[in-house]
Amino acid sequence: MESLLRFRFSALPTRKRLGRGAVLLLLLIVWPAAGQATQAQEPDAIPAEEFVGIMAGDEAADLADLTVEGDLDLRSLRQVVRPFRCQRCRFTGAVVATDLIFERIVDVRGSVFEGPTDLSAAIFEDRAGFEDSQFEGPATFGLTRFLAGASFAGSEFGEAAVFERAQFGDDAVFSNANFASGADFEAARFNETAEFAGAGFAADGNFAAADFTERASFVRADFAGTANFRGATMAAGANLGVNEFAGDLMLAGVTAGGSIEFPGAVLYEDGFFVNLSSTGTLVLEEMLLHPDAELLMDRIGADGLTMDVERQIDFVQGTLVKERVLELVERTGRESGDLALANRARFQLMDLQGERKEGLDRAVDRLVFRDVGGYLVRPLNPIRALLLLILTGGLIRSARSLGESVRGWRQAGMLRRGSASPRQLLHRVLLMLEKATARVLAGIAATMKVAVKPKADHIKLGDPERTREYLKVGVLWCEFLVYKLVFAAIVLTLGNSNPTIRQLLDAVTG
Repeated sequence: MESLLRFRFSALPTRKRLGRGAVLLLLLIVWPAAGQATQAQEPDAIPAEEFVGIMAGDEAADLADLTVEGDLDLRSLRQVVRPFRCQRCRFTGAVVATDLIFERIVDVRGSVFEGPTDLSAAIFEDRAGFEDSQFEGPATFGLTRFLAGASFAGSEFGEAAVFERAQFGDDAVFSNANFASGADFEAARFNETAEFAGAGFAADGNFAAADFTERASFVRADFAGTANFRGATMAAGANLGVNEFAGDLMLAGVTAGGSIEFPGAVLYEDGFFVNLSSTGTLVLEEMLLHPDAELLMDRIGADGLTMDVERQIDFVQGTLVKERVLELVERTGRESGDLALANRARFQLMDLQGERKEGLDRAVDRLVFRDVGGYLVRPLNPIRALLLLILTGGLIRSARSLGESVRGWRQAGMLRRGSASPRQLLHRVLLMLEKATARVLAGIAATMKVAVKPKADHIKLGDPERTREYLKVGVLWCEFLVYKLVFAAIVLTLGNSNPTIRQLLDAVTG
């Protein structure tokens, strides 16, 4: 038969042979492509019962782009001993696999679960991959144990996502996952890295009493509702550099073994840090606070606390609480060698305590200790005060000579325009300004000479029979002492704000 076909084909004229060959070649190319297009348009679909049989088989299930129709109940299997992959699959009904044991890898990345998904108390002994999956119904993983890690990176949870008391034996990855109706990780245990970077919580995110063995990361995450970490354990601290806390931030009762940081986070509502304890540092200085936000920080037991005290201390509720917070910030700055932070906290603390004073005590505290002395932690305050005192002293010393000059100018008619031309008037004004400036500068120079004198040898009693002389001497002595006190304040504040000067002072006084 084959030879006959070859004969009949070869017997055809050349043009006909070429034409039929082209048709056959076209069929060979188009037919498979048409078949693939038909397959792409009509993906494989099997009933849920058949899918159960596949999973119960002795061979590994390596599926893709499959539609499983109807409710899928895997509880009768008790355990799946073969690797199971069903990438980009669609499950149209409910999926129930409670108490099921998956001994090998499970990979359903890119799949869609249209109905409720319940894997409560299931055990994944190998890696579980749910990356980029969509859970359109409730997703329940309560008490589920992921012994070799799990990834839900990029997954979408349309309704409630429940991971209450779930256990993650290896890395738990939820980066860029979106929780449209809230997420419940209450009392969940994360034995390795917990990665929620870029995750979106459109409602509440509940991590109350969760246990983070390694450092938890919520960088660039968003909480539209309450971010609840009440009573959680963060053995290695956490990075909560969340984009936005639109609701309350609950860290009350948290126990941390490392620093808890909020780089670039924005808090719109209240932040609860009551009874927080940490062997690390609570870093708040980079957190941005909405005007309506409040910080409740009673009984903080952290080893360290840093914050932008000028900007953030007013958000802390309670005067006594503010004082304890500032004391902790000051201690943190001194122990870490950050004198700038310690001094800012010290100034705010002294200023806060000064507000409780009344009458003369309050006036002295405000004028002398704060505005002039800078509470011995702000060098610019006594430096400004010294310059103001020298200027004032120079004006007082030059007042007499200025008065004599003005009288002389008046007698000479320099203050009257008369028939003088504008150019002559300008010349007069410039001349008077030059002479007045010279007299003021002379007064300032005399005052500076008094200010820098180590001894008060310029103070002498003229006529002991005149009371005015005693008053003059008293004023000069007060001026001399004030300058020395201001100089002392400058030296002390410089020493308190500069480690090198502090060491020099300690060496001199020691």
